[in-house]
Amino acid sequence: MPSHFAWFRAFPTHLGRDWRAALVAALVALAIVLLGRMLRLRRLEQAATGLGLAAGWSVLVGASLLARTVPERLPALALLVEVLTGLGASPVLARLRAPVLVGCALMSGWWLLGAGVGVAQALPGIAIIAATTAAASLVLAEADPLRVAASSVALAAALHALGAPPLWPLLALVPAGAVLGGLAAPGRALAQWPPAAGIGAVAGVASVLAGRLTHGRVGPLDAAILAPLATAWLASRLAPRLRRAGGLAAALAALLALAMVAFLVYAFAALAGLR
Repeated sequence: MPSHFAWFRAFPTHLGRDWRAALVAALVALAIVLLGRMLRLRRLEQAATGLGLAAGWSVLVGASLLARTVPERLPALALLVEVLTGLGASPVLARLRAPVLVGCALMSGWWLLGAGVGVAQALPGIAIIAATTAAASLVLAEADPLRVAASSVALAAALHALGAPPLWPLLALVPAGAVLGGLAAPGRALAQWPPAAGIGAVAGVASVLAGRLTHGRVGPLDAAILAPLATAWLASRLAPRLRRAGGLAAALAALLALAMVAFLVYAFAALAGLR
């Protein structure tokens, strides 16, 4: 492992056992929705998911303006994407959504892996995180919120099944909590961008720090990003077939897609001797 990531070996693993971070994300998001409604501040309501995401991650890794480790940089990333999402209604951003999403993904990789410190050494890792963040953002930024929540849980399941360090599955669960807590928020352009970018960022960082891709090999953990993308794709395919369920169609499609992907992931892990 490069010395640039040597801190990871000493990172306190007990921080990764606090599953309550997802619950905190949900409660904070819900509280912000209610506060925005009381104050009649629509934009505050719309920011609930991104702020809940930042709060949930902060429970796991702490909140600091001088973040030094990769996990500690995640809350700031959530806030930055939330700010950009708030600007999503502007005509310029509306016309350039795909380039903006990809540009933000590149910035995410740069921010998470050192923000200018040892960039040349970290370029492979930056590229991996940028790719996973861009993929998740493009697929999920405008998806149904329940589909995004299911994709978040699918990533957590994949990371757990494939043997990621305990911190990463729990970081992957936080976007689901934030999305569910913010379900009552009014819609906006790119509404699910903060949790979508969070899903991609966690998958990318887990691959860089615990996978094999940066060493020129492909391991099971490097394929974890496929779990949320597959869940989103399956849910989009199942939803039209469940139209008879009426308003429950989206929820049923998301749950069925999550169950199918989780089963496949754990079955693969068992067959590969990882469980």
